[in-house]
Order: sequence, then C-alpha cells, then structure tokens
Amino acid sequence: MGRRNVRNQQISTVRLMALRLLDVAPMTTSHVRRRNGSKEKSPTEPNPVCLLRWTFRKGTRSITCQLDNDPRDSSYDVCVIPHWDVSSAVVEAAQEPIGAFRRHADIARRLRAAGWLLSRRAH
Repeated sequence: MGRRNVRNQQISTVRLMALRLLDVAPMTTSHVRRRNGSKEKSPTEPNPVCLLRWTFRKGTRSITCQLDNDPRDSSYDVCVIPHWDVSSAVVEAAQEPIGAFRRHADIARRLRAAGWLLSRRAH
C-alpha cells in the first residue's frame, strides 16, 4: 500500500471515529453538521465564545474537543477537530448548556479510552 493510500485511510478512520463519537449517544435536542471553513460575518456579529477546549495527542496527531457558545441564538456547539485535517471537523449543536457539557465530557472520555492523551486544557 502506498504512502498516499495509508494517509487517506488514516484520515478516513479519524473522520469515522469523530462521526461515531457524535452518533453513539446523540443529544435529543441536537443535530450534526460539518464545519465548512470560515463564513464571512458582518463586523457587528458577535463571535462564538469558547467555553471549554481540550486537546488530545496520540503519536504525532492532535485532536481538539471544544465547546462553544453562540451568543446570537444561545446555542452550544460541541466540536471535534482533527488538527491534520480541519476540513473534516464535526460539530454537534445543542440548545441546553448542561447537555453540551455532558456531551463534551462523553467525547473526551471516549477519546481517552481510545488511547488519546490529554495534552492541553483551556478554560
């Protein structure tokens, strides 16, 4: 198997893992969407506020599990972002903060169980 095929297989594996983490125990008030890069905003729109960000490392790879609050509509986003391919980030939205915090904790627990080590914690 060539290097490119191995890399594509690794990316596909992580993408599936991120989706499975979100699909195993989805919140009833949520939906899943992919991040599609940055959207242009007007200067008056508030930016989402990062409430919690944990970065995990496994070998040379890093992945972030992050919880953001969007002040425009009081929604919460639980994000799983692989650093080597941010275009494959997965976002799960929730309306209730306690559910979003629980979801972040559940994903973090599953990452640790899969061999990922917590390397940085913010907030």
